[in-house]
Amino acid sequence: MSLAACGGGGNDQAGSPPPSSAVSTFSAALASGVAALSSAAGLASAAFADLFDANFLDAARTKSSVTAALAAEASAAQVSPDLPAFPQVGMSNVSLSDCTNTGDGIVCTMTATVTNADVDTTSVTFTTKVRYTDKVRLLGDQSASES
Repeated sequence: MSLAACGGGGNDQAGSPPPSSAVSTFSAALASGVAALSSAAGLASAAFADLFDANFLDAARTKSSVTAALAAEASAAQVSPDLPAFPQVGMSNVSLSDCTNTGDGIVCTMTATVTNADVDTTSVTFTTKVRYTDKVRLLGDQSASES
């Protein structure tokens, strides 16, 4: 009787990144979705809401709380279109790294640049987690804490 071990002895959780076509589609949808947040239609967009994973959690905010806040902003914008909208920002340089196969999709760290060009131009780089199953979606930091 012999016993054979499974696995290659390496990091069995390491995962390949999502297909480049899925990353490109996500990047374009995220950029256009963020740009559309200046309108009531953009705030209430089902396509934008679909960019958030069902298990999205970031600084105690869930997908439900984010979409509810966006819907409230959309309602306010329809009642008072002169109210200031979300700042006009652009999203660029989306890249994924540190991907791990979780058994429920591939989780990666997304890095992107957000640029706000209102009075002056300000650009910041930020990171968050995304998950790829059938498509790439925002997963958030998975923290129930607001800090």
